[in-house]
Amino acid sequence: MVKLVVPNEEKSTIMRSLNKQIFDSLTTGLLQLLSKIFACLTTSVPVGTGQTDTIKIKPDAKTKLSPADVFNGRIQDIISYTINIGLIDKLYGCFISMQGPLDESPKVAVFLQAATTLLHELCRLCISVTPSSWDIFESHQDPTGLSAVFQSSDLVGVLHMLYCALFHNSSSEPNVSSSKESYEQNTIQVAIQSLRFLNSFATLHLQSFQAKRLPMLLARSGPKSALRSREMMT
Repeated sequence: MVKLVVPNEEKSTIMRSLNKQIFDSLTTGLLQLLSKIFACLTTSVPVGTGQTDTIKIKPDAKTKLSPADVFNGRIQDIISYTINIGLIDKLYGCFISMQGPLDESPKVAVFLQAATTLLHELCRLCISVTPSSWDIFESHQDPTGLSAVFQSSDLVGVLHMLYCALFHNSSSEPNVSSSKESYEQNTIQVAIQSLRFLNSFATLHLQSFQAKRLPMLLARSGPKSALRSREMMT
């Protein structure tokens, strides 16, 4: 459904040609369903999957894989398939099309909640089956390619969307600020889900997350707006 209404065009023309049917209840419901499925798969991961102290299986045809290894491989295939069909690219087109506040667009806000929740659950699912230590500062490979896609797509445009939704009236002058003092509940929920996604991506691959230089985005909004964003995170 997402592929039908988001065009395959360059970023500069996405905002002009995005079909607003993308924000209807059907598409939102499908994203919510996928999020539930990914969440169930995450809780179903066999004990020991994704840890560095698991037994290494040699690529030998005579070697019988354990149920945990089979599950691990299937989940990685699902994540890779989700990437290859272009779902992440389509969601990027939706996020990057946001150019203003969400308070007067409840359907759009609900869609963005569903989209950021899906990204969050994808990260959690990838974390559960990615062989790594419990130290997020240790460099490791992501066999699904999810972290590479998030990095190359500027975090799927989520930061752009957050900036436009929260700081659309902000001034870059230190002594002048016209940003809102409060937000509608839908906008707050979008911000919360977005922060959950960013946190889960940092847990998945901290090096890729840090490479996006998040402080540069907060600097655009001025001192008062940056302070307000930090208060929302706490």
